[in-house]
Amino acid sequence: MSIILTESFGYIADGAHDGDGAFRGRWSTDGEWRIEELTGGRKRLYCQSVAARTAESQIFPSSLSSMVVGFLLTDKDGARRDAILMYPQDGSDILVTIGIKDGEIVVTRGNDEADTLILGSASQVPAGGSTYVEVEITFHDTTGSVNIYLNGSLDASVENTDTIWQGTSCDRIKLRGSYADWGFSDLYVDDSDQLGHIKIAYEEMDAAGTNSDWTPSAGSNHENVDEVGPDGDTTYNSSGTTTDKDSLTHDGGNDFDAVLAVEVLARARKEDASDGSLKLGVLHDASESQGDAHTLSTDYTYYSDIFEVNPSTSLAWTPAELEATEMSYENAS
Repeated sequence: MSIILTESFGYIADGAHDGDGAFRGRWSTDGEWRIEELTGGRKRLYCQSVAARTAESQIFPSSLSSMVVGFLLTDKDGARRDAILMYPQDGSDILVTIGIKDGEIVVTRGNDEADTLILGSASQVPAGGSTYVEVEITFHDTTGSVNIYLNGSLDASVENTDTIWQGTSCDRIKLRGSYADWGFSDLYVDDSDQLGHIKIAYEEMDAAGTNSDWTPSAGSNHENVDEVGPDGDTTYNSSGTTTDKDSLTHDGGNDFDAVLAVEVLARARKEDASDGSLKLGVLHDASESQGDAHTLSTDYTYYSDIFEVNPSTSLAWTPAELEATEMSYENAS
């Protein structure tokens, strides 16, 4: 198993976002999308425009010949409209369409939910309700397969079929929305495994940890990186010295039965035209794992790394270990 992408939308301020850089580095959007807080601390993304809009994910580290995409799908207005939900893509080529047709989750060969049906769910999603949807796809023009899971259980399956309309393998997904109809929460992409009905929780930094090398613009380091809806150059931490590192504790506001992975997310920029890069990591019991260095832009951009094992045990995380873990960022150049 390798988790390729996770998305909680918890770091984005509630309200409308259109060209304000709120998603930069995570999603490329072509119009107004909105973030709305739900009960239990979840947030959902939906499109309020009458015209269809898209949100394209960051490019995956490598192209996938098979994938599982999971997301909590909410029928926001109760109309249960037919709609395109997302495109798994190979560059600009659409491999298949995942959508809603007559209340069923459908996977079609084409760019519309009404195109050639590959597989439809046996069950309908409830009008006005929420359903955790997972679609597992192997991309092939003759031996492809699709499994649809609803709320963690297998609902429909097909094998030895054509699962490619365009392209060859998947290197990104593109969400599609309109009419404020369908909302997305708790989204993941995995290269092989169906994870079940999961929650992707966002936790804020709440105190200094082992390392405090960066210079705060004011106050303490953690206070400059803990706001939901970042405030840009109003409060920030800065460093001009390679190997400077901050590590911070997090608020621990979520209860977990199990932890599949930890993602460290940072919004950063460089000051001038010279090279600048940033490493993100996790620190537990004096052991640290770091991702590769991210080359920084002069615009504030989101960067992230996913860690599926605890660096101090080389095993899957336990909830107690997660709560004792610090999140780090290091000036890499």
